[in-house]
Amino acid sequence: MISQLNSDTQPHPVSVAFSGPDNTGKTKQIGILARRMGVAATSAGPLDHYDRRWAGIKADGMSRWWFGTGPVQEVSDVLATSYLERSRRLFSAPVRFLDRGIPMLVASVAVTVAVRENLAAPQAADRARCLLAPYETDLRTAEAGECALLLLRCEDAGEGTRRSLSHEAGVTDIYAAYQRALHEQINRLVAEGRSAMTMHIGDRPTVRVQDEVRRLLAPLHPAIPAGQWQACTSPRSVACRRAARAQSASTYGRTTGTPASRSAT
Repeated sequence: MISQLNSDTQPHPVSVAFSGPDNTGKTKQIGILARRMGVAATSAGPLDHYDRRWAGIKADGMSRWWFGTGPVQEVSDVLATSYLERSRRLFSAPVRFLDRGIPMLVASVAVTVAVRENLAAPQAADRARCLLAPYETDLRTAEAGECALLLLRCEDAGEGTRRSLSHEAGVTDIYAAYQRALHEQINRLVAEGRSAMTMHIGDRPTVRVQDEVRRLLAPLHPAIPAGQWQACTSPRSVACRRAARAQSASTYGRTTGTPASRSAT
């Protein structure tokens, strides 16, 4: 999806959705690129900014609600409503970055029912389509407005799951099951052509991934830099990187909760 010029020869604003499993660096890559672009870019922030129900959900325990007390219809509604409200917000900069796009909503609902109802991947995908059917038209419109970039460790779902879990200090059984199912659903969406751009990042360092991110995204809008990103190399590089991570966490950080719940929010 390439920006078209309007009658004043100004490029239309674009939304770029970074999707992928946990621990593929989505939030970090958004933070690096957004800081480089300054006022030309904005982050849409976490989903819990877009529905008042999240406050009560988190107060009562997000993981407990997500995988136990909350009816799957309610979980689907809260997620779908949040994604759609985010998509309707007006741009405050020429380029807006989204942490997870509409296909990740579909994957998250499918994975949730897979874990809760012990469903195989095809049955979970069918169940998710039924749960999201009331929002189908609006979701199609929202997805059409996103430029999708998918970050994967590798093509193999089993190996991708292992690599995602290896970055966690502690892994519960439910989180491991969630990640296995998430990789399966994401690979299914790739097969359906739901992502215009897919990157297999392997074990490449952040700087090399950022370089490819810029190369892929630069044609979308002239405000996105095409040049290579240079990491901090001065004697104060460690402090520089720590400051960058702190800013990324505070400005573009994830919603609090269990790792499994963060996969969708």
